[in-house]
Amino acid sequence: MGRRISRGLAVVVRGIVWFLGALTLLALLDPLSSYLELLTFFRVQYAALLLAAIVLALVVRLPRVAFAALVLAGVNLAVVAPTWVSSRTEAATRPGSLRLLLINLESGNDQHADVARLITKADPDLVGLVELTPTWAGGLAPVLSRFPYRKTEPQRGAYGIGLYSKLAFRHATVEHFARDAAPSVVARLDLGGDPFALVLTHVHTPFARLQRRSLVVLVPQFGLGRRALGCASRPLAGRKLAELERARARADRQLPDQSRRDCARAGAWARRGV
Repeated sequence: MGRRISRGLAVVVRGIVWFLGALTLLALLDPLSSYLELLTFFRVQYAALLLAAIVLALVVRLPRVAFAALVLAGVNLAVVAPTWVSSRTEAATRPGSLRLLLINLESGNDQHADVARLITKADPDLVGLVELTPTWAGGLAPVLSRFPYRKTEPQRGAYGIGLYSKLAFRHATVEHFARDAAPSVVARLDLGGDPFALVLTHVHTPFARLQRRSLVVLVPQFGLGRRALGCASRPLAGRKLAELERARARADRQLPDQSRRDCARAGAWARRGV
């Protein structure tokens, strides 16, 4: 390899590792900002590029750069690896327990059969669907026929919503907590003899000055109220409950005043039992 090419490649490798290292470390500060949180979505890509950088660094004889890339790739993989392994969830058979499945359908997606298989395999007691379009509602109608209790408002675009249940609702309504009339479902059910409220909502992206949040949360009639409200949380997939609580606190700080009032209104619905 020519000396000039070798030097140029060394500069490129160092730049790649420094750049990906900065993104990796900034992503660890995601509790401080929803914009930094966006960096966490690409950790697998960071790891893959850093692994490629290790090979290039060894080719141009930069062992320290290769080691740094290895450490950074390990950091990214350590963060995402727990989300790839989940313990087997047993069916909810005890009184006072149930299984909930939340799916963001992505309104432009057309993989109806895959989602139907997921619902069949998970066999939940309740299914919450966000980005529910009329096309999706029709495509999933056969598998959702097993859920006789439902409250839905399909829409074109990203804000249709639907809650499907094997358990009877005491009461269920579609509410509009935000100013743009995006729908949320607020339902009240009995769980093991105790009443609880359930809020299914899908609010806006950070670019609309709201964090994107998709969540089904149990809100027991006693004790939780606004603290457990879904509009102040992050996606649950692969997340531990402690992370959910930290995210809720962060979202409380970042939501603008009007959004806090919207969440407070939703909490009031939950507390008074709809």
